[in-house]
Amino acid sequence: MALGSNLEDKIKPTLAALQSVLGSQECVVAAVDRAPSLLVSAVETIEGNVGVMQKLDLSPADIRTSVDRQPQLFYHDYSSECLQDKLRYFEVVLGRSPQHMFLKQPSLLMSALKRVDYRVSFMEHKGDTHHKATLTWLAWNDKKFCDKYGYSVTEYEGWREQWVRSERARQYGLDKVKEPGMARAQQARQRRFKAKVAARREEVLAAGEDEG
Repeated sequence: MALGSNLEDKIKPTLAALQSVLGSQECVVAAVDRAPSLLVSAVETIEGNVGVMQKLDLSPADIRTSVDRQPQLFYHDYSSECLQDKLRYFEVVLGRSPQHMFLKQPSLLMSALKRVDYRVSFMEHKGDTHHKATLTWLAWNDKKFCDKYGYSVTEYEGWREQWVRSERARQYGLDKVKEPGMARAQQARQRRFKAKVAARREEVLAAGEDEG
């Protein structure tokens, strides 16, 4: 697909970097179709993410598999404190290595750590070990989570006060409440980002139609 010169200049380095990871143009198209945000990824982020996985002894084929399973995750900076905390949590608390998470369950790394630990804390409070055997409970909404394990929704929702005072919540910084101004600023950045991605995708699609 040929693009307008301005658009091509903007995204050509990103597409080239993605192709070096995914191995073919077809794989890049498939990944971008599922995760349009990849079109505005910084080349430095893509290369840095590959470096993080290489340090975990993941092969090029492993890296391709990971990105193919969850291309949306690949937009994020793997060296960031947020993602590194998640990797550490899944390994220390849930017994899943970083290699396992990237290769087998990368989608779960999109989960908010507060939500993960809240459920783990509640299961521990109930004397259960479901979180040691499986991670499927992370894909469920609160009602399904409680129904599957026979929990009272009211009791589950009421656990927040005890959980936020727990040592582990403090250790991972999960007890901190965002300031309203910071939350609004973050929401504004997210809206601008989504608009930018949508505009970039429309330009790509328009360029493709023009060529047709």
